Amino acid sequence: MAESLVKAALAKYQIANESSILFACIAKSITAEGPVYGYVSLTDNGYLNFFPVVNNIYKEPIQIRFSNIKAFIRYRYMFRHTAIEVWEYNVPHSTLIDYYDENSRETVYAYLKKYADKVLIDCFNREYFASLWVQGQLTNFEYLMFLNTIANRSFNDLSQYPIFPWIISDYSTDGMIILANICR
Repeated sequence: MAESLVKAALAKYQIANESSILFACIAKSITAEGPVYGYVSLTDNGYLNFFPVVNNIYKEPIQIRFSNIKAFIRYRYMFRHTAIEVWEYNVPHSTLIDYYDENSRETVYAYLKKYADKVLIDCFNREYFASLWVQGQLTNFEYLMFLNTIANRSFNDLSQYPIFPWIISDYSTDGMIILANICR
């Protein structure tokens, strides 16, 4: 059923249909504005497509070329292991897609692992990033962003938004003195 709906979406958005669909399923794109319901397809010409159907905030479908993927990670969305977050080269934000079930997510993940040929190796290696941070090659912000990413926290998901702790530098006083006036 999803495959026929994806073919209809290809025609609707006037996307060249010279490729065949390897896999299609129901999914939703998770954004800070809310979920966008639609369909995902993987095509043999190297694209992951998301076709919005309901709550469409996009003017066009999302098309991610496998060769443009910098990194991807399995993501836990709403306490279910059903999503994947994808980062692309030259795109300032990630794309978070929640699949209908874990089997669909694992199928898409397997395709990405097989066909995304420019993925950074060890981009989520904890020891590597910790050593870079200790050596001063990563800023505190970059290291906190890495920790938030591997903890499944994303700017796309308001229920799991990244955490940035307060830095306390005065440990000698009994109470905490807040210098900034937060009531302005």
